[in-house]
Amino acid sequence: SRRAAPPRGGALGAAVSRDELVGEATGTALLLTFGYGSVATAEFYGASLGLVALSWGFGVALGALVASDLSGAHLNPAVTASLAAAGKFPWKKVAPFVLAQLAGGVFASLLTSATHGLGVGGPCPWIMGFGDRGAGRACFVEAWQTAVLAVAVFATGGASRAVPPKSGPFIVGATVSGLICLGGPLTGAGFNPARDVAPRLVAGLAGAANAFPAGWWAYTLGPVVGAVVGGMFAKTVLKSDG
Repeated sequence: SRRAAPPRGGALGAAVSRDELVGEATGTALLLTFGYGSVATAEFYGASLGLVALSWGFGVALGALVASDLSGAHLNPAVTASLAAAGKFPWKKVAPFVLAQLAGGVFASLLTSATHGLGVGGPCPWIMGFGDRGAGRACFVEAWQTAVLAVAVFATGGASRAVPPKSGPFIVGATVSGLICLGGPLTGAGFNPARDVAPRLVAGLAGAANAFPAGWWAYTLGPVVGAVVGGMFAKTVLKSDG
């Protein structure tokens, strides 16, 4: 019989710890520093979509490796929500984890702006937009692609996983790279509410007038719904123990 996987982020009844918050903030900051930086490189120096996707995937893998022993390496509010919905993570820890992830994203956005000499209140290329495609379509694309990501997270994160130890972050990173190649030209390939909200918060607090334009919610609602659906599919249909 299968051995039950441990909760992703400590015992279900335990209070959130400083180490968990440090893990989530640090891992998310690493992930998004690589991600935001690759988008900036594409905007200013012409890096290809493939190189951007590769950089994002590497950032995911590095962030997850750094944070895995401390917090379970969610690094994404949508992943945190999916694990909580599947009973793999306590709901009382969701808000602190999301705040830590946002803190990591804010740091990454500030660091990337400073690196490229951009004002924090001005436009930056890693704030996403869906053009004339509409918020509904963007939400749909973000949802189904984040569902695929959640399946990868659950499939590689359980105690009975059929992957070598410590290989999960690289498989999830490769999944993100592939999904960026599919969805990047359509929506910017968010899959992560912290990735989207953090630079908007930085811009908004610095006085930008349109940091949260109409339809910005697609990059939060889509990933959260998609991750919950994908996680439940992985748990109940694919029997992945997350």
